[in-house]
Amino acid sequence: MLKIGYVGLGAMGSSLSKHLIGSYDLMVFDRNPTAVEALVALGAKAARSGTELARICDVVVLCLPRTSDVNDALFGENGLAQGLSPGKLVIDQTSGIPRETAAIAEKLALLGVAMVDAPVSGGIPAAQNRKVTVIASGSDAAWATAEPVLLAMTNSVFRCGTRVGDGQALKLVNNAIGAGYR
Repeated sequence: MLKIGYVGLGAMGSSLSKHLIGSYDLMVFDRNPTAVEALVALGAKAARSGTELARICDVVVLCLPRTSDVNDALFGENGLAQGLSPGKLVIDQTSGIPRETAAIAEKLALLGVAMVDAPVSGGIPAAQNRKVTVIASGSDAAWATAEPVLLAMTNSVFRCGTRVGDGQALKLVNNAIGAGYR
């Protein structure tokens, strides 16, 4: 069974990660121990650090507030990158900055690690009910691994290209159109 690590258990991340329990061997990590405990009670395992999670898991999913938080989680002290090894995959569900996300993907590629950006649109109630929309981009090989993981979280997953960061760029367009409509 594929081992999935999920980092970032805020309202959106905790809602999305719950859908992985049962389909995957799920390990979680967050600064908030209460959020971790809630998922452990549902069947997830807890990681003591990002490094440990990345060492154990085949795929690492992040859902954090900003791209700078993703960079820190990956490359900061006790970061995920210290546990990543060639052949692993990082999926970034953060609604981030496309250019900075592409730069993170380049740094991960130097480690032999692939990346897919897969921001989420739809809000917390939609995430709880598997109704969010995921807009993703990444290489064909990375997509082959990422797609079933994303489909476990929602039925509405769209791939918009092979260049990491394009999913976040399209999400920004989507948000701009929504703001104009409102």
